[in-house]
Amino acid sequence: SLSEHGLGTAIDLAAFRFPDGRRWSVLDDFEEGTTPATAAGQWMWDLVNRMYDDRVFNIILTPNYNPAHRNHFHVDLTSGAHYLRAVRWDGTRFTDEEDAPLFLTLPNLQGD
Repeated sequence: SLSEHGLGTAIDLAAFRFPDGRRWSVLDDFEEGTTPATAAGQWMWDLVNRMYDDRVFNIILTPNYNPAHRNHFHVDLTSGAHYLRAVRWDGTRFTDEEDAPLFLTLPNLQGD
């Protein structure tokens, strides 16, 4: 079966360029497993949470999801899903039980 990428309903966001010339990348600037301490880290945290809260995408996977996502955010429009894999504001990770709905209802056989 085709992945969400193959269906044209997913993209990977690796870096962001701003009009003033700044470039922030997920690999270099996302602060994995912690509450953001830098402007870039805070901006990325706010971005993924805004996309989640506003339901811009149905699934958002950050580097906190697994090592395969260390250098990008995977975002997709999987029907019926609403899932964000990131850290909480206090820096704690989601528990396996909180992850369970994704794995039970949406197995990711493609690894993305």
